[in-house]
Amino acid sequence: MIKEAAIATAGLGAVGGITTTVVVANSGDTNTDSPGVSSTTKEPIDYNYWEKEIRYKIKLKKDYSITSHELHCQREVGKYSFFRFRDTVGSNSFDLICDHIEERKDIQEIKEQYGNDTVSVTCTHTGDSENIKNFDCLVTGKDMQMKVKLGDFSKVTFYW
Repeated sequence: MIKEAAIATAGLGAVGGITTTVVVANSGDTNTDSPGVSSTTKEPIDYNYWEKEIRYKIKLKKDYSITSHELHCQREVGKYSFFRFRDTVGSNSFDLICDHIEERKDIQEIKEQYGNDTVSVTCTHTGDSENIKNFDCLVTGKDMQMKVKLGDFSKVTFYW
C-alpha cells in the first residue's frame, strides 16, 4: 500500500509538477507498539441499565428464616448503578452499598473473600417499573446476620 502511494506521488509530481501527500490510516491492525495509540475498545452501552435506578431486595437466609432489606441505587447521568462490597475496618462486618460505574458488570453472582469464607451475592432480575430495575439478591456463604437502619436504603450491613 505504501509502495503504491509512493509511486502515485512520484507519478503525479513528474507529470504535472504537483506535490501530493498521501496519508494512509491502517485501522485493521489492533496490535501496535506506537506510543500514544490506543487499541482498546469500549464495550457498547447497554441502555437497559445505563442511567437507570436499580432497587435490590437483599435477602439473607439463616436456618429456616429469611431476612430482607432493600438497597436503592439512584440513577446517575453517564453511569451504571450497581452495588459493591465495602469492608468495615476493624470489625467483622461489611456493607453492601451503591456504586456508580462506567462499565456494566454482571451481577448474577458476585463473590468476596473474608478470611477462609467466600461470601456470594446472587441476583435475579424480577422486573421493571418505569425506569427502575428490580432485583432479588440472596447473600450466602458465611454464618452472619443482617443489620439495617429503618428507612435507610443506602446500605445493608452484614456482621458475624
